[in-house]
Amino acid sequence: PVQWVLGGEYREEDYKFSSDFTGDPEYIFYGPDGASAHRSTTALFFETLVPLTLGLELSLSGRYDDYSDWGSEFSPKVSLRWRVNEQLVLRGSWGEGFRAPPLVMSTLEPREQVFLTDEDPQSCEAIGEESGCTILYLGTAIVSPALSDETSEQYSLGLVWDPADWFSQTIDYYDITINDEIGGTAPGNILEMEALGIPLPPGLGVKRHPSGLLLEVTYGFANFGETKTSGMDFNTQLSFELGPGYWRSDLLWSWVFDYSYTTGDGRSPNTVGYMGVPEMRATLSNAYDISDFGLTWIVHYISSQKGSEWDPDDDSKISNWISHDLQASYN
Repeated sequence: PVQWVLGGEYREEDYKFSSDFTGDPEYIFYGPDGASAHRSTTALFFETLVPLTLGLELSLSGRYDDYSDWGSEFSPKVSLRWRVNEQLVLRGSWGEGFRAPPLVMSTLEPREQVFLTDEDPQSCEAIGEESGCTILYLGTAIVSPALSDETSEQYSLGLVWDPADWFSQTIDYYDITINDEIGGTAPGNILEMEALGIPLPPGLGVKRHPSGLLLEVTYGFANFGETKTSGMDFNTQLSFELGPGYWRSDLLWSWVFDYSYTTGDGRSPNTVGYMGVPEMRATLSNAYDISDFGLTWIVHYISSQKGSEWDPDDDSKISNWISHDLQASYN
């Protein structure tokens, strides 16, 4: 029989920022009196499980979100599960998602500030100075008028293999892409994107005198980023009687192939293996129980990581990291 479930959700959010700042309001985003905003969200969701043939199941689900200040979006998901035989299950899924801009974004006001740069050869040439001269220019921070929600697409393929009562293995591949990520840029990022010929989000840009002299840079929050990640997750489980007791082992292993994102200057480096993004993580848990006594040994592993992907001269490195936890219990 077909199984299904329906649901709904309603949420209200209020944001308020108060300030007693008495200086020039052009130097803060909110203005001297602070800011406030309100948002209400209505959501409807469903999920259904449809048996197609013996051992083959189709799952369809979706979620509709309506934001009072950002419009609406529908996020679908499709999953298939095929039991090939008593020992093997194949599975896969595809789905989309979205995230509305943070409520605070609707309260930010333009901000102006004077900046210095010595990395604008075009301006130096315009005033007859050598490259590397110092230039003063106006920087205006804004939220792009075309700011929209972030969207994502993900799919996964995997299997579950149970060849014996005492052994189980799962293997899953995942691929996730987040589009139109909301991020902030600095004036220097905008100048780099201009120099590289990278299209700028609506509202952001560079203003120059006809001679080429830099006058103003408009920077701030906009949709321009993309994050991609893919990898595999493994889970191996063993459980069997051993001597007078019972032994259980559980290995969780994650292997990241790619973790790349668009930076403020338009680059998309793969950061796997760099600081903060280890290529592999694993946890091995072993437990042995005898009557009311239990002994557990847990091993954590994180692969080595190297210096910053932004600095080719950074030769720092963190070696493989392994820790051991021993626990004893009595019930």
